[in-house]
Amino acid sequence: MTTATEPLPTASITRTSSLVTQVRTDIIGGVFAPGSKLLIKDLCARYGTSPIPMREALSRLTSSGFVQAEDQRGFKVADASAHDLLDISRARVLVEIEALRLSVLQGDVAWESRVVAAHHQLSRLAMREAAAPGSLSAQWDEAHMAFHDALLSACGSRVLLELAANLRERFTRYRYISAIATGGSSKKGSAAAAKRRDITAEHVALLDAVLARDVDRATALLQGHFEQTTELALEAAGLNLPQKTRGVAMPEKQLKTSGL
Repeated sequence: MTTATEPLPTASITRTSSLVTQVRTDIIGGVFAPGSKLLIKDLCARYGTSPIPMREALSRLTSSGFVQAEDQRGFKVADASAHDLLDISRARVLVEIEALRLSVLQGDVAWESRVVAAHHQLSRLAMREAAAPGSLSAQWDEAHMAFHDALLSACGSRVLLELAANLRERFTRYRYISAIATGGSSKKGSAAAAKRRDITAEHVALLDAVLARDVDRATALLQGHFEQTTELALEAAGLNLPQKTRGVAMPEKQLKTSGL
């Protein structure tokens, strides 16, 4: 028998963790729109659970930025805004550039093999769903994250890797928002911005730079990769900024981006 002083059963903890993953995935995928209410009763029906683990899952998601708690009003999906997107982008640069720098300096042959294998898998997948060109392929997105994870995996810092994973997930939400906004859209600006990019070539250039152990070029390419993705997401999702704040406005001493 479980007493009040004993830890919660593992099954309960596992169920809450599963709910966190499910709700986060649905938020990233656009099932729940930014700013929409998250009603406990409706969520319990959707995920087949009870209120206690559901509330715990939503509470956990507030700490990672996907959900907002409102005093006496429950929970809602975190709002999407240009300010939030730029804030996440700046933080990603600080974290991932440092993690990549350490990986390139410290990575061994096993690390190189992980990077090459992750890139090979990514290069074999289409970015868009064949049946829904306006949607990102979940399989491609998973491989894309795996490639970026592999790039950073030799940094030697668990904290940097955890921060990078959280920020990348939060940014992925905006990539899905922009994909929905541009899919089947007549927005000429968004279509033109997409055509300016060759993401496959960006990944190849990044792979070549890290294998050559060229720290400056690798970090510059990664920052350029982030900048273009951020600008496209802002444009495609209609999250426009005043002219004086256009651009990603990265940290001090910006790295040169080699024209990406």
